[in-house]
Amino acid sequence: MKIREKLRHYWPHIGMRTFKTALSVMIGLYLSHLLRLDAPVFVAIAAIAAMQPSYSETYSQIRLRVLTGVIGVVMGYLSSLITQDPLIRPLVAGLGIMITTYILLRLKLKRMVRLTLIIFMASYYAKSNKLLYGVNRVLGTLLGLFISLAINFLVASPDIESNLNESLDATYEDLMDMTQSILLLQDPPALTKLEKEINEVHHYYDLLVQEVKQPLFRDQSIRHIEDLLAAYEQVFFYLRLSNFMREDYPSLSLNNRRLIEELFYTTIIYPGNMDGGKNIVYNHYIHNLLLGLKKIQVLQRGGKNHV
Repeated sequence: MKIREKLRHYWPHIGMRTFKTALSVMIGLYLSHLLRLDAPVFVAIAAIAAMQPSYSETYSQIRLRVLTGVIGVVMGYLSSLITQDPLIRPLVAGLGIMITTYILLRLKLKRMVRLTLIIFMASYYAKSNKLLYGVNRVLGTLLGLFISLAINFLVASPDIESNLNESLDATYEDLMDMTQSILLLQDPPALTKLEKEINEVHHYYDLLVQEVKQPLFRDQSIRHIEDLLAAYEQVFFYLRLSNFMREDYPSLSLNNRRLIEELFYTTIIYPGNMDGGKNIVYNHYIHNLLLGLKKIQVLQRGGKNHV
């Protein structure tokens, strides 16, 4: 283990995203040579910029890069046609920058302004034929973008479905354990870990929603996951309330005891005073908590595998 740790120190780990980026650039450069594109660097830049951890993120980047690349090239080409006077060209460039920026802001693409302006200036001051430069730039960008998309789809794309299923299972186990700690062991659990797990489930779910919207992905229903997430949120809410009130009102109603026995396959033998208005409120929270757990239990069993 010590030798391995030393090797890691001197030889940093190369992630899959880095490998896919390098592969995309390599393939792009070969294709640029075969297609005789004048500026293969555009292919490389597009491939590097578009490569993201997941397929959906790469696809989103492609739409942005295509749009902003075309805007930059077209605006640069059209502006270059206005004049060749070296004293007026800087003024035209400034006006072109303002117009291009305005267009992007109207399209709500503020974060793409800098890159688009760089493309605009490169197109505006291109020494070769402006139209030929623009065509090469757009073709090279498109080639690089679609290579990145293909590589991200074919080579070790993150298995979001598996990550989501594992996260759901872990969250379910902790929900059950923490409920037992509160109700049966009288041991208040720390809910921070559970909150992080629920947030992680939401993260993977949001990624999956984006994935299933993209081309080439099979149609699938994620309504089951939506119901499960809603149930998790409800149970966590009542779990937190019950944990807060537990020390003052530990008595459980007979109905809640029966629900606990059904859920956890155990028999409750400790006594408790069922009277009092505050105790009714506590048992109301516990009842909703237990019903939520039963719903989750049904959804968990019915959704194997969840996605």
